[in-house]
Amino acid sequence: MKYLLSLTFCIVLLVSAGTAQLPFKYDSLYKTIYAKDLCKLTQKNPNLLLIDVRSPGEYSDTSQYTSLNLGHLKGAINIEIAAMQEDINTIDKYKDRTIVFYCSHSQRSRRVSKLLSEKGYTNFYNLNGGMSVVTQLSEADFPCKKEWIESSLPYKNLSFIEAASVIKKGNSIIIDVRPSAQFNSIDTNAENNVGRIKGAINIPYADFKQRINELNKYKQQPILVYASSGEGDAARAAGDLTAQGFQRCTSCWVVLMILSPARKIFQ
Repeated sequence: MKYLLSLTFCIVLLVSAGTAQLPFKYDSLYKTIYAKDLCKLTQKNPNLLLIDVRSPGEYSDTSQYTSLNLGHLKGAINIEIAAMQEDINTIDKYKDRTIVFYCSHSQRSRRVSKLLSEKGYTNFYNLNGGMSVVTQLSEADFPCKKEWIESSLPYKNLSFIEAASVIKKGNSIIIDVRPSAQFNSIDTNAENNVGRIKGAINIPYADFKQRINELNKYKQQPILVYASSGEGDAARAAGDLTAQGFQRCTSCWVVLMILSPARKIFQ
């Protein structure tokens, strides 16, 4: 099957992919769970309910903020945080089930968890890190990852480990969509001068649609696209390539990556 792949990769995950996030101020009011333990909890509680508190657009991978289109967990229902803040009774019909709340970065799910704990609810968990973390975890840290993460995106979010494996094969066309000053490490903001992946082609996203035809000769090769942050340029570039027909080629991959000081693993 023809498909595109996309990767997001954050520095904090390189420092400790399994740690996700440190405890927050109100975490003592409710139970927080990590991805690996979530897999175990599901086995013990087959009636467990996953509730995605993100916007409908994020849940369905149609958000205007492309960096937030991260897929969702299989079987999860979508009840946006605003709906629960407006009427907490929205989830009354699920009070007899064990619930796990999640969002993109476990900020909104924490707010929901605090609200529920103040209303006397106890049989629920907050998923630490949210989708931005679980999509980056290895199968060792999230054993049910392949089975659980669903997405309607025409490309796939890869973890750092998965992306490193693709890059090390040496047959991928790597596209850097950062501004040329950052690509050449001459940006006036020194923090942006972090180097580049060896062999990468620089097509700044500001020029990407005008220059996309330059990539037509690579339609039969894996393509990896990366930027410097999670603002969404690499995801937009992946979408542009999809619209251009790259998803119909054989072994054609588009990978979104956020460059970081840990880039040495690719050299």
